[in-house]
Amino acid sequence: MRHLSKPHFFLSLIVFIGTLQLIAQAPPPVMPTGVPSSNPLPSPDREMLQRLNQTDGSWSFTARVLEGEEEVATTGVLLFVSHSGPGHPPVWQMKWQWPADNPTHQMTDTIMIPPNPTMVDLRLIRSIRTLHQVANTPPQHSMSLNFSGTWNAETQTLVWNEIPKAVSVNKTGNLGSFELVFPETGGLNLQNSERIKTGQLISAETTEVLEPSGK
Repeated sequence: MRHLSKPHFFLSLIVFIGTLQLIAQAPPPVMPTGVPSSNPLPSPDREMLQRLNQTDGSWSFTARVLEGEEEVATTGVLLFVSHSGPGHPPVWQMKWQWPADNPTHQMTDTIMIPPNPTMVDLRLIRSIRTLHQVANTPPQHSMSLNFSGTWNAETQTLVWNEIPKAVSVNKTGNLGSFELVFPETGGLNLQNSERIKTGQLISAETTEVLEPSGK
C-alpha cells in the first residue's frame, strides 16, 4: 500500500474538510409549493404535486351523474383551487358544479396530505349538496365521505378508495372508489367510479379551461 507523505496528507485533509463545508452550506432542494424542503419527497410524488398545482383554474366539463338508480348526462364547471403556505400542508379543492347554465348541485372533493414523516399519506373528503332547491324534487341533504388515495406515476392517476366511518365495519363491498386522471394535454378526468352513492358524478372530463389560475 502506498503511503502519503506528510505534506500530501495534510493537503488531502484540507481538501476533504473543505468539501464537507461546501456540502453543509449547500441550499436545500427546491420543492413544490407547500412541501417542506427539509423532508423531500420521492420523484413520483413530486410529479403528483406538480400535476395537481398545474390544474388550478376554472374548467368546463361533460359528465354523467347518478340520480337515484339512473345515469344522467350533464355539463358543468369545475373550480380547482390549491391552498398552501409556509409551515402548512398543501390542500387542493375541486368544486364540481352542474348543470353549467344554472348550477343546482355541487360535489366538492378536497385533497389533503396529513403530516407524516415516513410516507405521503393522501386523503380526500367528498361532500355533496344542492346549491338551491330543485323544483319538484325532495331536498337533498349534504353528505360527507372519506377516501384514501394512492398515486400511480405510470398512468398519472390518483386512485381513491372509500374509508369506512366505523372501525368495526368489516364489509367493504359497499364502499366506493374512483380515479382522477391527469391527461398529458392538461385538465382532469374522473373515471372508473364503483359503488358510488346517488348525487355523485360517475364520470367527468374537462373540456376547456375557462379561467387559468392567477398564481
